[in-house]
Amino acid sequence: MAALAALAALALAASCRGFFPAATLSSITIQPSAPQVAFSTPSQAPLQVWGTDSNNNRSQVTSGVSWSSLSPTIVSIDANTGVPNGLALGTGQVQASVQGLTAQATATVYITNVTAITVNPKQASISIASTTLTQSFSALATVGTSSLDVTSGATFVLSPANSNVTCALNTANTPNTYDCTATATSSAEGTYTLKASYPGTSVTGQATLNVTP
Repeated sequence: MAALAALAALALAASCRGFFPAATLSSITIQPSAPQVAFSTPSQAPLQVWGTDSNNNRSQVTSGVSWSSLSPTIVSIDANTGVPNGLALGTGQVQASVQGLTAQATATVYITNVTAITVNPKQASISIASTTLTQSFSALATVGTSSLDVTSGATFVLSPANSNVTCALNTANTPNTYDCTATATSSAEGTYTLKASYPGTSVTGQATLNVTP
């Protein structure tokens, strides 16, 4: 009788598995969905993959995940651990693959531990008698042993203020420049200081602009 009971239990289990098949992974996502990645800092927290199975259960996927970068000049990622590293300022795509499924996330690379900001050129002149009344500047941030162009994200202030000398970011240039333009009038003449800072840092850089007759 015991043998018959055991056989009956096995048959019932097989029958149940037929009605309730094992759940399969149906979709995955990367968490966080918009990771913030520090520049040149490889020892960062790994990204995670979370999956939803065919029974609508959600859990972290901890094995069998392969990572890759779709923007290798901006951000790299360890293929096995999912640890990202920022290579340049900007945004880049990373991808996770597991069991034939893929997910992507947009990583933003930012800078920290800035030790210096340099404005180039340090000295510049505009002559109102010339046909060229615009001077272009750029801002570079020093992070460790690297120097990064942060012109597009920097804050520039020209002093003293003069409505005859106007400055603005020039996005038509690659890389972007910060351009100061003088009007062809003696009211624009003078010596100006252009200071640059970057969000989240306490250091500044500066350059001198002379507007001459």
